Amino acid sequence: MLLNRFRFLNGFQISRILTSIQTGGSVRVSIQNTAVTPRNTSSPPLTNPNYALTVFRLIAEPEPSVPVNDHIRLIAAINFKNHLKTHWLTSSPTTIPDHERQQIKQLIVPLMLTCAQPKIQAQVSEALAVIGNHDFPKLWPALLQELKTGLETALYGNDFASVNGILATVNSLEYCLDYFAAPLLSTFETVSAKANAAGSDAAVLGQLIEVQRLCCRIFYSLNKLSGLAGVFRG
Repeated sequence: MLLNRFRFLNGFQISRILTSIQTGGSVRVSIQNTAVTPRNTSSPPLTNPNYALTVFRLIAEPEPSVPVNDHIRLIAAINFKNHLKTHWLTSSPTTIPDHERQQIKQLIVPLMLTCAQPKIQAQVSEALAVIGNHDFPKLWPALLQELKTGLETALYGNDFASVNGILATVNSLEYCLDYFAAPLLSTFETVSAKANAAGSDAAVLGQLIEVQRLCCRIFYSLNKLSGLAGVFRG
């Protein structure tokens, strides 16, 4: 019942709840005390300049004393992603402040790589793609290096959920052929070898096939934009 109530809250109401959490309030009491209008999807202008970062921290590092479970973290992750779609644009009248943007960009790739809940991780990956599509390459030149390093780490640790999250982000970006062609080919070759060694393990094979599917989509996108790269001609 509590989670159903939380799902109907708009951005302004969730902001009030998160503000209460920041000052030590109970999530349960805050939700129960917040008026809900189920079909009202509009949100009044946000006045809390730290709203996006506050939601991000609820996803990434909820206080041990606050009873925030994965269901609420998932809802917060969805809200965070949707909030970025509107408020990351610099043309938005309620655009996210620069200092908050920088903190989010420093933290979002590590969060995607360390998030243990696949559904939350997927939402964080989509949020990362929103930022990348706006800021890369001019305002976030280090993004591909972060993703390349994360991809190598995830492959080495057989963390295919993170591999998929990184590849999905890369697939949404332009201007990345020169930097990401070689890591993409290496990923495809590594995963192919792992798939051959997986035998009849359906769960592992499913993850590996999804990685290869994303690799193929990125390969198609890169070559459609820029022509066949030399690294693929081999």
